[in-house]
Amino acid sequence: MTTLLAEAYATGSVFVIILSAILIGSQTGVSEELFFRGFIGKRLIEKLGFNTGNFLQSVIFMIPHYLTFSGTSQLEFYLMMVNSGVMGYIFGFITEKKSNGSIIPAIIMHSLVNITSAFLLLFLELAI
Repeated sequence: MTTLLAEAYATGSVFVIILSAILIGSQTGVSEELFFRGFIGKRLIEKLGFNTGNFLQSVIFMIPHYLTFSGTSQLEFYLMMVNSGVMGYIFGFITEKKSNGSIIPAIIMHSLVNITSAFLLLFLELAI
């Protein structure tokens, strides 16, 4: 569980927990989409074409997630790395092929994935 989410849980306030999960998930979704799809992806796709450029940006997207998952079991690590790469590719596809280059739909989807993950981590932590 993230430190911020753990601190929110420690307050005992359902409102604080929900608000924290939404803020954490949204902030990461916005910043990652701006950087990976809005900046890196657009430049790689422009220079290398959609297939190669989108694939490369999804591999680059995996790098910071490597640090996030490096302390997990080997199976969990590989599953989460593949998940990060696939999600990066899908967000790039949505941005370039389904939304006329707009990153807004990818920001919304990425934020929803992160918010859902934050709640799942919280509830899994509580169940253990």
